[in-house]
Amino acid sequence: MTLSTRSAIRSSIALLLAAGLVAPNLESQQVRTLSYGSPADVGMSPAVLAGALGIYQEAVERGDLVGTVVLVARQGRVVVHEALGLRDKERRLPMERNTMFRMASNTKPLVATAIAQLVEQETLEYTDLVREYLPEWDNYRAGFITVGQLLSHAGGLRIQSLFLEPLEGNPTLQREAARFGSVGAGGSSW
Repeated sequence: MTLSTRSAIRSSIALLLAAGLVAPNLESQQVRTLSYGSPADVGMSPAVLAGALGIYQEAVERGDLVGTVVLVARQGRVVVHEALGLRDKERRLPMERNTMFRMASNTKPLVATAIAQLVEQETLEYTDLVREYLPEWDNYRAGFITVGQLLSHAGGLRIQSLFLEPLEGNPTLQREAARFGSVGAGGSSW
C-alpha cells in the first residue's frame, strides 16, 4: 500500500468519524444552475406536489415540526420552494426560504460510499482496525474498533460533539478524529 493510498484512507476514516466532506468527482459532472419553473415544465403533477406540501403544513400545525423549508427540483428547475412554520419559536419569527439550519450527519452516506469504493478497490476492508490508519487509535480503548463498526455505529464511541473539549491548538477534522482514539469504546467526551 502506497503512502498516498494510506493517507487517503486515513482521511476517509477521519471524515467518517468527524462528519467531514467528501469531494465529488467534478470531472464527471456538469455544473448546472437551478432556475424556477412550473411542475408541468418537468412532468410533475401540481396536485401531487400540493398534497406533499400539505403534509408538511399539517405537521407544523400539529406541532410535529416547528418549521421547515421544502424545496423540490427536477431537471434543473425548482418547482416548489416554500417556507412553513417558525424559524424561532420563542420570538415567533416566521421561517423564510433562505433560513439557515444547523445540520449534522448529512455527509455520512457520502463518506460510507467513499469507504465502500475503497473496499471495492481492495484498498481497505470493513474488518480493518481503525488503528491501522489512525495510529492514535492504537490503545486499549479504541484499538479493536473496525472500520465497519464505525460505519454501523457499533464502535462504542460516546462522543457528544464534533470536537472534543478543550480544543487543542488549531483544530481540524483529522486531528479531532485522531483524538477520538483516546476516548475509544465506552468513553465519553471530556
